[in-house]
Amino acid sequence: MKIIKKRKNYSGSAVYLGKGRNNPYAARITIGKDINGRILYYDIGTFETELDALVCLENYHKKPYPLKIKKEKYNRIVFFPRTPYPLVPVDSVKYSIHSKDKRNYTFKQVFEEMKTVLFPTKEEIKRELEEHIKPVDKYAYHNSRSMLTAYNNSSELYDKIYRELKTSDFQLFIKNSGKTPSAVKQMVQLYKNMDKYAFQEDIIDKNYAQYITRTKMRNSFEKFIFIFTSI
Repeated sequence: MKIIKKRKNYSGSAVYLGKGRNNPYAARITIGKDINGRILYYDIGTFETELDALVCLENYHKKPYPLKIKKEKYNRIVFFPRTPYPLVPVDSVKYSIHSKDKRNYTFKQVFEEMKTVLFPTKEEIKRELEEHIKPVDKYAYHNSRSMLTAYNNSSELYDKIYRELKTSDFQLFIKNSGKTPSAVKQMVQLYKNMDKYAFQEDIIDKNYAQYITRTKMRNSFEKFIFIFTSI
């Protein structure tokens, strides 16, 4: 286990958990010490990159929310930090209601989770292309590919807290993106689908993306009319 970057005392660290994991970096905080002085940790979440873990820590400390922790581990804490974290002891973290608070999810985290849940697997894509059988309760291959393209065109939104994005934020980003009308259409559809998923998962309380209107974009390639006159 390797600590990649440590923040100030008790504000957490980005920790590398080792190879062979889809999300090898953990956003880890220190929740206290046991009776023998051993430090007790809590992983808020695991991520694909070190930067994602650091962003998670930064966002969490801006807006802390309750963290579910097993009673057994909670009872081992004898010495708490000067400002204790809002820990909620439960019998089972896995099966407790709202075991993972997603209110501080970034745009990237919402997309990655939606992709895992609603995008077709490689096997489903192969079946759709070869047998024309679309996956059940998931986006078709063509739609998922369009959304992935739109996501790649939205890199400036990746680290934004999703629930803080309003209609005007989406609108302004689209207006300044300089993308073609077809690309803008893909982006608007992506944001609306993400809003729908985020609303169903209690990440947001209102679907602001549904009010996005497609801004009329200027063509990147200006058309010039040349008038030739005889000399």
